[in-house]
Amino acid sequence: MRTLQNYITHHHRFALSDPRYLPVYLALATLVTIFASTTGWLVLIFTIFSQFNLYRLGFINEFLTLAGIGIFFDFHRNQNLTRLLYGTMLIAIAVIVSTAWFLGPIVPTVAWLFDIPALAIFLLGTRRGLMAIGIFFVCVGLALKFGDAQPIVADSVTTMVAYFINVMGATLILVLQLSFYDASRRAMQEALRNKNRELEVLSTTDRLTGLFNRSKLDQAFAFELVGSARNAQSLSIILVDLDHFKRVNDEFGHSVGDDVLVSMAALLRQVSRDTDILGRWGGEEFLLICTDTSLAGALMLAERLRSLIAGFNFPQVGSKTASFGVSCYRDGDDARSMLIRADVALYRAKECGRNQVQAEST
Repeated sequence: MRTLQNYITHHHRFALSDPRYLPVYLALATLVTIFASTTGWLVLIFTIFSQFNLYRLGFINEFLTLAGIGIFFDFHRNQNLTRLLYGTMLIAIAVIVSTAWFLGPIVPTVAWLFDIPALAIFLLGTRRGLMAIGIFFVCVGLALKFGDAQPIVADSVTTMVAYFINVMGATLILVLQLSFYDASRRAMQEALRNKNRELEVLSTTDRLTGLFNRSKLDQAFAFELVGSARNAQSLSIILVDLDHFKRVNDEFGHSVGDDVLVSMAALLRQVSRDTDILGRWGGEEFLLICTDTSLAGALMLAERLRSLIAGFNFPQVGSKTASFGVSCYRDGDDARSMLIRADVALYRAKECGRNQVQAEST
């Protein structure tokens, strides 16, 4: 079945995550199994079982096998999923009904009966699958009631071989169905995990810049404050605000303004350290949480950022500057008190001419 998986993946370009992959795999695997089982029956019918009714079953099986091959090639060329699923279901039902008609309620017939319900649900969905199941059992009932079943005349070994071929075919399809169910379950779980990861990223990331958003910054800041208070470690924050950003939107438009913010985020990433927590605080403001960093260290980092931004040539806009406010953790601080001191320092930097770094007041 590995070859079948490669065929579906490479020829039809269905990825494992594609919802069409599993139904296609089950349908094609069912056609292959029916082909192998009916071929085995044909060999036995025309070599060992010399009975007229079995010859007729053999010819019908051969016709159904050729029809299954036709369905396979039709899907190979046209990739019509609906024809594949309904055609596979029809072939499977026809094989079992013909077996019930000519053989009656013997072991092979009974073994195949267990395959159709799950196969119908998997291939056609619940509503159409239940309709197919109902039609199937009505047809089987009529075949058992009015069929042309006659005792098989053969030695016990030959009969056991015939039974074995049919039972193995029916069992293989049942195993495929269970594998399909397990693969579907695992695919759904993986899809759910991926979706949860996507939602987590969306809930914590600023869509424009790719940095952490305000909500994530609040959460991270609260966590770092607890760690600093418990371990007596330094913690500093840097508030960054682009100077005269409103002019960019007014003169060049919001699209160019967005490009400036994206470039700004890239510059901040370039200088910030792996241990720092960087995010967009709002509008043109950014917040950098510097773990295990003193006020002097945060001021040095802020100055590096100021120099880098001032020397950068923003697309379509040219040079831009930014102002910085820095504060450091004090005993009894919470997020609000640190942010107020950093915001006051940032406001002072604006008043003093912008493009500079100001520390909190002592």
